[in-house]
Amino acid sequence: MKPSILLVVLALVVAACGGGATPGGDEPPAADGAADVSEPADGGSSPSDGERRSGADVDGPSIWVVGNEGFTMLRYTPDLKLADRSDEFLGDLEMGLTVGFVSLAGDLWFTYQDELADRLVRVDTGDYEITSTVDLPTYPLFVTRGRDRLWVTYDDEPTVTRIAADGTAAAISTGSEVLPTKVIETGSGVWLLDALENRMYRMDPETGSLDLAIEGLATARILGSAAVGDAIWTTVEDPIDFLLRLRPEEGISDRIWCEDASGTCDAYPDELFATAELEGGAFFALDIVEIDGMVYVAGGSPDFFYDTLPLYEIDPESLQIVNRLDLEPIAGMVELGGDLFVVVSTNADETACGRVYRIDPSSLDVVDQVDLPDDVCPNGLDVG
Repeated sequence: MKPSILLVVLALVVAACGGGATPGGDEPPAADGAADVSEPADGGSSPSDGERRSGADVDGPSIWVVGNEGFTMLRYTPDLKLADRSDEFLGDLEMGLTVGFVSLAGDLWFTYQDELADRLVRVDTGDYEITSTVDLPTYPLFVTRGRDRLWVTYDDEPTVTRIAADGTAAAISTGSEVLPTKVIETGSGVWLLDALENRMYRMDPETGSLDLAIEGLATARILGSAAVGDAIWTTVEDPIDFLLRLRPEEGISDRIWCEDASGTCDAYPDELFATAELEGGAFFALDIVEIDGMVYVAGGSPDFFYDTLPLYEIDPESLQIVNRLDLEPIAGMVELGGDLFVVVSTNADETACGRVYRIDPSSLDVVDQVDLPDDVCPNGLDVG
């Protein structure tokens, strides 16, 4: 995942766009404004110093929220109880700029940039000590998680960096003619997207050797991605009213355009640019998550500010928006235990800067929610 700074450019009203249709043709209910539940979860404030528990005392997986441009870490249990908070370790690094974070094998990895170098650091979530540091050749573009490793790509560097869970790093050259944008690892292989030639390759994760899978991608920069069966679904930077479905085994890519009012989606060949003739389409933002074969996509644009935005559930088989929930702007989404966890930015709310929702993906009902501490503005979340 990659946190983004929302530029306050334009306030748009999205409630009038309507909801998606169910497979039977009925309109699903859309929430009026931000979602709410009558009894928010306990734990909206940080434990005092005397009550602080080490992360090692927390059993099972945790929901991690990073805020304040990377200087605050919050650890929640799956029932949204605040288990721990740390404001120290990132500040001790005197970072010039934090980029993002991702969980791997129980630890958190942060990318950052200072005057001397671009680095990736591993933080032990038991005591918040930095246990590994990886120097990067330049500023990282994406850090993505594979099955048991991380992949780092760069804005203008013919190299990917493979990082094992123990912190061992290996730089893999892709050759001067291939400029990797993002590495996506699925059950069927490791795939590399090339921004220079708009191609997609199958990559040997050990040697970096490439086999061409899809060429002629007429797409801008790919942002969020999720493996759905044998396909890869992604959000793209421009145009933001399309999703991209990659079927690398078949050498095919499609743009998925969804009419917001009816909820019907259509697949167009990726090389077909017909956005000027397609009006009333749903807009999609950075994050996309797969749960039980269904696709969940954050609505909106990373370049505009909204009061509320839709969360869409899309059936990839019928190409239909089957459900929708209006929320505040989404800063990150993860799946844990079959539930969907979403962190939102509540900029217009004077009582909190952020909130975490636990959502039943089958109905998009809000099961639980908790406000972040009032001094924390979220950048993203992960599970680990």
